[in-house]
Amino acid sequence: MRKVSFEASFGGLHPYKRKHNEKKSGSDSKSLHTTPTKSISSVSEFTDTTSSDGSPPQMARRESGQHISPSEARETKNTSLQTKLFMINDLVTSNRSLEKENAAMKGEMREMHAKMKAMEESMQRRRPEKEKEMLDAIEALQKVIQYQEKKLCESEACQKKYKLKISRRDGLIESLKKEIDHLKSACSGTKSEYLSVHREASFLQKELSQSLNSIKECCAQLEHQKMMNSDLATQLAELESQLLNITTNTAQSSSRIKDIMEVTPTRSHASVTSENTGGELTVMKTMAELEAKIKKRRMGFIFK
Repeated sequence: MRKVSFEASFGGLHPYKRKHNEKKSGSDSKSLHTTPTKSISSVSEFTDTTSSDGSPPQMARRESGQHISPSEARETKNTSLQTKLFMINDLVTSNRSLEKENAAMKGEMREMHAKMKAMEESMQRRRPEKEKEMLDAIEALQKVIQYQEKKLCESEACQKKYKLKISRRDGLIESLKKEIDHLKSACSGTKSEYLSVHREASFLQKELSQSLNSIKECCAQLEHQKMMNSDLATQLAELESQLLNITTNTAQSSSRIKDIMEVTPTRSHASVTSENTGGELTVMKTMAELEAKIKKRRMGFIFK
């Protein structure tokens, strides 16, 4: 016969132990809950020796009318006694283990109560310090909040100022846009005027170039005319010198005639004039020719 454990026979743990293990963690409950396979097999063997209503198989045979030997009856009694003894031994051992566990649990509970009391005392001691720290932290947070609110008000005022500046700048931008549009329209008009003026300037530039060319030609002609005038001036000076010579000759001839007339008073005036008419006529002709040449030269210079 195999030994049947108390825990396996009742299919679980003691109620007090079950409640205690429910309070503990899952790992502790797994370590305390033991179901050995041998005890389970022994229980199954024990249950096989009994019928469904709890009576041994011999009783079932007797009820069914089958014959039971005395040796079998003795065996059944011995087995029932042995099983009861084993069960009693298991109960005693389980009670002892439970008492040990209860004592250990009581010690653990005492330790836990002592720890809880120590924790409560330490918490009560630390409470004013923590409250003071919390109050200091709250005051610091209030100061920070006040500072942040002040900064927020300042930032809102700055935002209002910036919004006013932005609105003013928007107005300036709109006015500048209008001025730009007006200037663009004026620029288009001035551009058309500039194009017309540019055309006129190009036309005038062409005329100026033509006039410059004509001026250059006139300057060349003027230089040529100056050269011709210088030649004519030299010729005129020569003619004037010749005229002066002729006038001096005529003056000398007239003075000679006067001298002759004074020297020869007895002679008649007709004879004297007849003698000198030939020379005077020649002088007069030469003077007239010279004057005609001078007039022609002067008229040609003026027309040129």
